[in-house]
This record gives sequence, structure tokens and C-alpha cells, in this order.
Amino acid sequence: ANPSEVCLTSSVTSWVPVTNPFIGAINDLCTGVIGLTRWWFAVGVGGQIAVSRDKGVTWASLAIATAEDLTCCTYDSIHQTFWAGGTGGIVVSTEDCVNITQDTTSIPAFSSSSNHDIGGISHSAADDSLYLLYRATSTTQRPAYTLNQGASWDTEIVNGGLPPNTNCIKVSQSSFGDTTTRIGIASGSSSSYTIEYYGDSSYSVFDNIGGGNIISASIFFWDGTGTVRVYGTETGWIEGYIRWTGNDIVSFTSRINSFAYSPLHSRLVCVGDNATVGYWDIGNKTINDSWVPVASGFSPTANINAVVWDENDRVFIAVADNGQICRSTNGTS
Repeated sequence: ANPSEVCLTSSVTSWVPVTNPFIGAINDLCTGVIGLTRWWFAVGVGGQIAVSRDKGVTWASLAIATAEDLTCCTYDSIHQTFWAGGTGGIVVSTEDCVNITQDTTSIPAFSSSSNHDIGGISHSAADDSLYLLYRATSTTQRPAYTLNQGASWDTEIVNGGLPPNTNCIKVSQSSFGDTTTRIGIASGSSSSYTIEYYGDSSYSVFDNIGGGNIISASIFFWDGTGTVRVYGTETGWIEGYIRWTGNDIVSFTSRINSFAYSPLHSRLVCVGDNATVGYWDIGNKTINDSWVPVASGFSPTANINAVVWDENDRVFIAVADNGQICRSTNGTS
């Protein structure tokens, strides 16, 4: 009758859509600090870029830097810069989330044809390297890296040890003191491969063990026990290696496009096609390998391309190919 405190459930705990300026597909997003402001940075088709500085609640468009599609992005924590790569070998960056600098020459210069689309880009604070995968010709693809913020680029092993006619999809790097391992994902017409690069010249190639082409990968630090690697496939299989072992072949039937790990919740969230959202808590890992599918505010036909967790803003944000952005404080519904 006389409460001293009233608590209301926030709708943000579930996956709630927010208004944003994108028209068409949003392909990737990342987050980081510039000055004293934490920004969220998202990229999409037609050179679209949008930023948020209020935990993804509102978004503002930046001037369109290019007509090329921007397919991937990353945050350089050392130089407080956001980077994005796209079709035609385009690379863009911003140091203030206002002005965009673009480079249309560096990556195409490596190529012997016009097929130099960038499939993935990542920055590692461990060795201050910016690393990407690009299509060198119609039948080959290569990794490239820069140690001077894009002033000059070096290309690595011809074809990356992969068979011809493969498609570079994603690239990840560990930023937890591991200065040598860079993981690239590439898929072919009938099989899939993960590439682990050690330094700049040696590598190992791993075939997918099942579940169709590998589409996504996550490298994260698990409760002080070291780095973990988890892979998602085009059929919805999720496979874990190195400390997070085991696989789940039943929880999802749509391709898994991205992962985000929350140390706060000890929770790994996945997203994928057909509005797929799910999670797996570390506590459940000792019981079984089954993920928990959850409902979201995404359209049922939306393909969710990327999800990111930020430990400071304490929010998951995900983006989809229909232009939707959804956010959640805990990753579950």
C-alpha cells in the first residue's frame, strides 16, 4: 500500500528496434571511443554510414563517402579511428565520426583485375595492425595488412593457401596479447575453410568438419582462461574450439552470421538469417551444447548481419539487411 520503491521492466531488455537513417542493408557495425565519447559505427549498401553516441538509441548519417557498398568495419583503439572496407577495394576511415577519408587506390593496386572486393577487416591492438581479406582476381583472394594506419599496405601469401573460386567473408584478430594469430574465413562452392595466419608469412588451413560452409567466427576472452574460437555455418550449426568445445546442430536452421560475447553476463549471443537470435551462457556450457533461441523485434524475414556487445554501454546492438537496428541490454527476450 505504501511502496518505498517502484521498479519497472525496461523494454530494452528484449530486442527492440530503433529508428535509424539507413535505406537498404546494414552490413556491419562496431563501437569505440573517440576523445571522451563512445560511438557506435554502422555501414551499409551505397556507401551509407551512420553513427550513434547514445548507446544506439538514435543514429545520424555521415556524408556518403562512396557509391560502393561498405561490407565491413572495425575500430582502431590505439588511434581512435573507425575503418570500413567495401566493394571495389574501397577503404574509408574517420577520426571524429564527422569527416570521412577514403582510399580507392591501395587495395586495387594489389590486384590484377577489377575483382578486389573486401570481405572482412579487423584491427588488433596487440600489434597495432589493420588486417583485411580482399579478392585479388576472379579466382584468387589474398590477405593484406598495414602497420601504419593505411599509409602503406603489404599483401600476404598468394591465394592464402585456399583453393580457387572461394569467397572471403570475415576476418578476426585476437587483441588479448596474441600478436601472431589472425583468422580469416573463406567459403567455396562445396566446402569451407578457416585460415589461421601466424605473423605475416606462415599459415594453417582447416576444413569445416560439417554443417555446410563456415560463415562466421568469433574470438573472445573467456573469464581469464584464454581465447576461445566459435564458428557458425550456413546451415545453423555452431561449433566451438579451444576451451569452448562442442557443437550444436539442432537449435538453428538458418545461417549464423555473427557472434558477440558479454563478460558482464558471461553470455555469447549469435545472430543470423531469418531473424535468428540466440544465446549460450557459460554456466550452461557444463550441462550441454544447446543454444537458446529467442524472439526479437526484427522482421521475420530479416537477415541479421552483425551483433556487437559493449561492456561500457552495457548493450547488445544488431543490424540487418532490411535496414533494421535492434538493441538489448541482456541479449535475451
